[in-house]
Amino acid sequence: MTVTVTQPTINVREKLNELDKPTGIAGEAMLRAETPQEQFNLIGAGRRNLIINGDMRVAQRGTSYTITSGYTLDRWRFQTDLLDQYAHTVTQSSDAPDGFFNSLKIEVTTTETTVESTEDLAVGQFIEAQDCQALAAGTSSAKPLSLSFWVKSSVTGIFAVSLEAMDDNKIFPTTYTVNSTNTWEYKTIDIPPCTIATINNDNGKGIHLRFLTLAGATYITGDTGKWQSYASTLFAAGHQAQISTDGDTWQITGVQLELGKVATPFEHRSYGEELALCQRYYQKFGGGVSYGTLSNFGSAKNTTVVTATTSLFVPMRDTPALFTNDIQVSDGVNSAIDCTSTAVSANNNNNSLAHVEYSVSSGLTQYRPYYVRSSNNTSGYIAFDAEL
Repeated sequence: MTVTVTQPTINVREKLNELDKPTGIAGEAMLRAETPQEQFNLIGAGRRNLIINGDMRVAQRGTSYTITSGYTLDRWRFQTDLLDQYAHTVTQSSDAPDGFFNSLKIEVTTTETTVESTEDLAVGQFIEAQDCQALAAGTSSAKPLSLSFWVKSSVTGIFAVSLEAMDDNKIFPTTYTVNSTNTWEYKTIDIPPCTIATINNDNGKGIHLRFLTLAGATYITGDTGKWQSYASTLFAAGHQAQISTDGDTWQITGVQLELGKVATPFEHRSYGEELALCQRYYQKFGGGVSYGTLSNFGSAKNTTVVTATTSLFVPMRDTPALFTNDIQVSDGVNSAIDCTSTAVSANNNNNSLAHVEYSVSSGLTQYRPYYVRSSNNTSGYIAFDAEL
């Protein structure tokens, strides 16, 4: 005898919602996921975070700065307009929320008495364009993003943050609120798909993530919460709080930008992996050791110039610029000679090996082998910069 059993079709999501036992935050997030890719992201499969050094652990340039424009902790760049009194220190702080060891900390040391209409200060990161291709920006298949981070501030109120698609000059301005002073707070921001801008598949600037800490009236009046053509009024749209008085502090860590509508826990990568990602854009040799070797052996092309190579830790984004401090050339036998200038050779360079010409005042023997080293102090270094 054949027995046929039939069961009604059920909706798994609906039945799970009917369970007495809650599914929890992670389970609810999985249920809200609309595609297999979103579920893939939620369970932590594959690399998620588009931000490099989001936990502020890597600091090749140093751990304390007073600049208001330029790079500080690896990949994090400050920009400012027209500040005439303001000064601050930026440090790699050990004050961080549970699960993190470092944060980027701003502490104001000189008050900006009045924040004028065209004054501002922001810190952010450029994301390389070819790393943004999964966003499918500019197409009908464009993907949403989630931004999450931890912030701590001595000033409460509304702060601006934005994403800018650099190739087509489009911006998504939005805000977050610091509710309590001197308290670590976790923030998440949903970012809709960007269908109005394309991002080139190259090694240029793709997306610029930017956090405002100070902004004048010219930059704060635009609409927030949507992708739109860039205008100065959108640069810090909605910003109200000002980190501008002596003693004010603002800190950030755990910055994560990822595909999908749900912010997932921060993607902790090993220090070695994070350092290698940073070194695509900046590499420093030396610092902290006297007489440290900084290059392979090269040779003197004449009595004043040594050509030597340095093998880079990882291939760099582009042919790098060179920065040096307190270095010498030595043949290993005679007295070392201080370098007076340096230049990355225009020929024979690639992204994995840098050919550099090191100039001295005199005293070299033509064709003799020489190498480059730091001087008799701990501040000598050479650095290669291919930042965006």
